[in-house]
Amino acid sequence: MENNISTKKALAEGAFSTSIASFALRGVGFLTSVILLKELSLYQFGVMELTSSIFSFLGIFLLPGINNVAISEVSYELGVGNKNKARAIVKNYFKLQYVFVFIAWAIFFFGANIIGRYYNLEISNSLKIISFIFLLSPIRSFLNLIYLSNFKFLLKNIYGVMEDAVKLVIIFFIFFILRSIRVDNVFFSTVTSQIISFFIMIPSAYRIWRQNFGSGSYEKIPLFSMILKNGKWGILSTYMNNFGQNIRLWIIKFTLGIEAVGLFSFAFTLFGHTMSLVAISNVLNPIFSKLKSDTVKFMKLIDKSIKYQFIAYLALLIIALTTFPTIIDYFFPKYHDSLFLFKILMISIIPASFANIFTPLFYSLNAQKSLFNSIMIKNFFIAFFSIIFIHLFGIVGVAIEYLATVTVYSFERYLKLKKIIPNFSISIRNLFRIDIHDRVILDSILRKFKFLSKNPN
Repeated sequence: MENNISTKKALAEGAFSTSIASFALRGVGFLTSVILLKELSLYQFGVMELTSSIFSFLGIFLLPGINNVAISEVSYELGVGNKNKARAIVKNYFKLQYVFVFIAWAIFFFGANIIGRYYNLEISNSLKIISFIFLLSPIRSFLNLIYLSNFKFLLKNIYGVMEDAVKLVIIFFIFFILRSIRVDNVFFSTVTSQIISFFIMIPSAYRIWRQNFGSGSYEKIPLFSMILKNGKWGILSTYMNNFGQNIRLWIIKFTLGIEAVGLFSFAFTLFGHTMSLVAISNVLNPIFSKLKSDTVKFMKLIDKSIKYQFIAYLALLIIALTTFPTIIDYFFPKYHDSLFLFKILMISIIPASFANIFTPLFYSLNAQKSLFNSIMIKNFFIAFFSIIFIHLFGIVGVAIEYLATVTVYSFERYLKLKKIIPNFSISIRNLFRIDIHDRVILDSILRKFKFLSKNPN
């Protein structure tokens, strides 16, 4: 019973702190966007998004997805009291990333000269700057691993908010001095904010390491065992998921032009920010992994997670469709044409409410290969639907493609999970029914609000 309450408390506090952090991030992000979107032309914004997509194409060197595998495995080992193996996994995780990031940094930094000579100098300069994100990535991943595997969701969220806040300060300073913003200025602020935030947060991560991981010898684990066992599918899954999202931008670029990339990217960025306001799925990977050996608690957690994500997203859909159009027209009038795209994207929040819970489930069940197969199917539909809907509806077709793809992707993964988890199903009736477990979690969240109201500092 005590463990059950502890898990509910971790879920409630994790979801609470993540949601509060998301609101803070959105506030900081909004201020940043006001400066950037007013200063950058639609063309420059499209260039910035395409440059970021080039970074993502080489993101395979960051071993994307292995962080979810590492969080799952470290959480499990700490849960059963095997600190030696947990330390070994963290050590290998850190080493693995640095084996590859130096290669990626060199490709980006020196390859940028070729792009500048034959294609676009603005993209070339930006690529040199963001190449340093590769070198910083293992450190950021290490801190997040320490926080999440020990259920320190608040610290993890403070870290994320701090990076964006420092970035805003740097961008404001650049704007105040230069009276203008360029694309390379934006990427410079990103790199610098990561460096500053790391030095501020490292003491807290060190304290958690000393307290929860202990000291002593490491259990010997082959360096590439995490990749060879489950990590390879996690890496491929995350990379191919990012690949599909970014290939969409290049399809838009070659069919509709760079300004169309900027228009869609604005709508999609706003959509992503809206979804992140309620990020229950972000705290589930370590909790799923810890509870998967207890079938009753595991199934109950799945049921409640899907329910809360669905209800929260439904509320966001109503709020966004009624308030955001006025905000966009007031602050970003030149992006008015993206409003219809945003409204179509927001409809996809309903199937996404299920899909976002499914992802940590696949990782906790070590079903990354199955997840990879689903993502490959999704990427096929991105290309297939894009060709059809862009031809029929132009830029609006991109939003329709996203809605269709997410719906198919969610349903296909649901069918896969029904095969992996015995008796797994989603009851529409249960999504709207409140039981005793809901009251316990709701009470925990309300008490947290009361505590903050009484202790604002």
